[in-house]
Amino acid sequence: MKFIKPTYLLPVLLAILVISCSGPKVMIEYQGSSPYPPVNSASENLDGKKASNDSSEKTFAVISSFPEPEGGNRALRRKITYPEKAIENGIQGQVTVQFFIDETGKASNFEVIEGIGHGCDEAVISALEDTKFGLNGQDDVRFLWLVTVDFKL
Repeated sequence: MKFIKPTYLLPVLLAILVISCSGPKVMIEYQGSSPYPPVNSASENLDGKKASNDSSEKTFAVISSFPEPEGGNRALRRKITYPEKAIENGIQGQVTVQFFIDETGKASNFEVIEGIGHGCDEAVISALEDTKFGLNGQDDVRFLWLVTVDFKL
């Protein structure tokens, strides 16, 4: 059995570190809300009382799991490309997009809450449009969701 000589090990490890740390980075963070199902005015709320007909009262469902992009964060991250225009102009920062995930796992109604322009906002929305979210058994509700993407050179 052959072993790698220690004199070769250090340069190989350094090369791997440099390759993995170089280039533009895209990091993703999720923030979700409770889903909001249609409310039947005769239904009971969480404390056992009958829900009122007051339309200003908001009702949220208790859920056991949250939506995830099919293929996980890694699959979504691969869909987000750092725009050349942003790279050329040295643009870095966070893009936060709010959107709905419907009962089928499709994202829609995108709103940029915090953007940095230069194509980065559009890159995030395009990736989200192309992503189906697994609902983990919560297929009778819609979710209001936030995704924050860090663009770093």
